[in-house]
Amino acid sequence: MLFLAMLMNGAGCVSTNRIHSKTVKAEEVLRNIQNKKAVVYTFCTIEGSLDFTKIQAFPFNNTTDLSTVDIPLYFESCTFTGKVFAFKNGNNRMNICRFGNSVSFNNCYFKDEVDFSGANFSHILLLTKSIFDKPANFQACLFENDVRADETFFSNNLLMQECVFRGSFWAKQANVYGQLSLQQADFWQTASLAAASIHKYADFSLAHFRRSAFFEYGEYFDKVNFNGAAFNSRAEWNKTRFHKSVDLSNTTFLSKPVFSNIEISGELLRENVQYLKGNTDTNQMEKLIPSSLQ
Repeated sequence: MLFLAMLMNGAGCVSTNRIHSKTVKAEEVLRNIQNKKAVVYTFCTIEGSLDFTKIQAFPFNNTTDLSTVDIPLYFESCTFTGKVFAFKNGNNRMNICRFGNSVSFNNCYFKDEVDFSGANFSHILLLTKSIFDKPANFQACLFENDVRADETFFSNNLLMQECVFRGSFWAKQANVYGQLSLQQADFWQTASLAAASIHKYADFSLAHFRRSAFFEYGEYFDKVNFNGAAFNSRAEWNKTRFHKSVDLSNTTFLSKPVFSNIEISGELLRENVQYLKGNTDTNQMEKLIPSSLQ
C-alpha cells in the first residue's frame, strides 16, 4: 500500500496499464528530492549525472559540507547513463551526503562511476541484482542499518574500506571482477559473502568482525589478505576455493574458525595467529587446515 501510494503521489515510470521504459533527466530526480516528493522510478533510463551533492548543503565542520536527503529513494530496473555520486572534493572543502531514509537500487544498471564516499545511510541500502560497469566507491561510509548486495555484479573495483556496518552486510553470490577492498571495515552484525566470486585482489586486512562471518562456497581468483583481521564470533570458510595465496597472518579468532573442505592453490601465510580468547599457537592452523593444503 505504501509503495502504491508513493507511485501515485511521486515520480515514476510505470503506466496504469503496462510497464514501459521512459527516459528521465537526472535533474528531475534531484528536483523531486528538493521538493520532498516521493522518488520512485521503475523501468526508467536516468540520463545524465545524478549528483546528490547538488542538494542544498550546510557546513558540517571546518572542512566539510553536508547535503541531506530525508525522503526514501526507490529505483527498480533502472539504467543510469551518467555518474552517480554523493561526494565532491574541491576548493579545500568536501561535500558528503546523509541519506535519512531507505535507499534502494534493485536490479539496476550503472554505466558510469558510482561514488558514495563518506556517506551516512540511516536506513537500509539495497543494491541487489544490480550491475556496476565502472568502479563503485563506498569508502568510509557509515551504514546504520543493513546493506544488501546479493547477486550484484561489479565489472570493476568495489571499494568499501574503512566503512562501519552497524547492520548486517549481505553480499551472497556477488561477483566482483575488479578488486574488493574491505580493509579496516568494522562489522557490528553478521557479514556474509557466501558464494561470492572475487576475481582480483581481495583485501580484508585489519577488518573487525564482531559477529559471525561467512565466506563459504566463495571463490577467490587472486590473492586474499586477512592480515590483522579480528573475528569475535564464528568465522566459516566451508568449501571455499582460493586460486592464489591467502594471508591469515596476525589474525585473531575468539571462536574456533571453520576451514572445511577448502582448496588453496597458492601459499598459506599464518604467522602470529591468535585464537580462542587470545591464546597464541602458531601450529593451530596446521590442525584446522589439512596438511595437504598447506
